[in-house]
Amino acid sequence: MDSIIFFVEGEDDANFIKDYLNHLGLYSKDNHFFIPIMGWNKLASVDNKFKENTLSNGTNVILFDADEDFSGRQSQVKEIIAQKGMETKLFLFPNNQEPGSLDELLLNMVNSLKSDILKCFDSYCLCLERNPEYGIPGIKEKIYAYLQANNAKCKIGKRNYQDLTIWNLDHDVLKPLKDFLVRIFNPFVG
Repeated sequence: MDSIIFFVEGEDDANFIKDYLNHLGLYSKDNHFFIPIMGWNKLASVDNKFKENTLSNGTNVILFDADEDFSGRQSQVKEIIAQKGMETKLFLFPNNQEPGSLDELLLNMVNSLKSDILKCFDSYCLCLERNPEYGIPGIKEKIYAYLQANNAKCKIGKRNYQDLTIWNLDHDVLKPLKDFLVRIFNPFVG
């Protein structure tokens, strides 16, 4: 199999995709490589990697956050792809259709037996909101607190997304990502 390079925003994105590919039985450490480019706006700076991989018959895959505007982000990334003449496949988290991020996808795929931890965190945030002097933790802090409550590794790049006591890697919320990845590995599928 020719190489597949996954261009992602950060280390944790790479870690998640690697673990998810492992779960799906698709990962090969010899042929799959991950390049965290530290933000979608740095995509143009790695165009030589795209071209090198394409020339060696490899496949390029971009997995970025849609953030607040799915259509806007998709247009921005496609414009860079066109300007630089990159050959690639594109998926925007959480589901390649709506605004959001990998973090939102993660919160939706927590093990249902542990979802009460997130409810506790939400109560904590509501309590903090009563006082305008307090800062309100964001989504990254919520994921960190969830992992910490489960005595799991919290540090970015060290998280174990294959731990099924914490994550549900078969959750319906992952279907768009799974379908996208399966098509890359088997272009004759749907």
